Amino acid sequence: MADNSVVLESIKRQRGIVYTALTPNLKGFKDAVLSGVNAVAIFGAASETFSKKNINCSISESLQRFEELMQAAKEIQMPVRGYVSCVLGCPYERNISPEKVAEVAKRMFEMGCYEISLGDTIGVGTPGAMKHLISKVTECVPIERLAVHCHDTYGQALANILAAIQMGVAVIDSSTAGLGGCPYAKGASGNVATEDVLYMLHGLGIKTGVDLQKTVEAGYFISKVLGRSTQSKVGQAMKSSL
Repeated sequence: MADNSVVLESIKRQRGIVYTALTPNLKGFKDAVLSGVNAVAIFGAASETFSKKNINCSISESLQRFEELMQAAKEIQMPVRGYVSCVLGCPYERNISPEKVAEVAKRMFEMGCYEISLGDTIGVGTPGAMKHLISKVTECVPIERLAVHCHDTYGQALANILAAIQMGVAVIDSSTAGLGGCPYAKGASGNVATEDVLYMLHGLGIKTGVDLQKTVEAGYFISKVLGRSTQSKVGQAMKSSL
């Protein structure tokens, strides 16, 4: 994340788009503010080992850092989103209890995060596990303040998202062409492809306001720039129409 400011200073800003930066601590927050972001996001974990690998501190220490950051954000009225990693499994500790996820989510929500994104970082979750998790987390965080962030390592991302929607979740994180991943989650695929999520949502009659065709085109553009193939099934299927 050391080049966050370089990216933010290099892009051409457009009206109506919220530009957000991941900020693990107060220093990162100050750098993001200087770069002109509209919002920031803190990211913790429900796994002690992953927390230490990812942001070099324990869960308890991370929450203390977030408290400092939240206070600074409140002073300038900067919106803060919270992410909880490894909510359905950890590459080091394997099973993660829904109660631990709920505990971390509750702390972030009480700090003032406007939304908490539950991340299946290694993509091992199943629809049943997702529903059980959400039922536990909603005991302390309102469903309208939750989002899901599903990686597609085991091909369960869309099924897990559908399960979350059925539970009342209305915000879905996704990535064009299925880009992403984490250096501390070996073997995990990228985030679920935006194209695939849109195709499913449109098929359910849900209005997203997002143009699927243009999203597929964007996916092919960035995949070409990166010298890789799109990970979107829908993108691959619609290739002939481009």
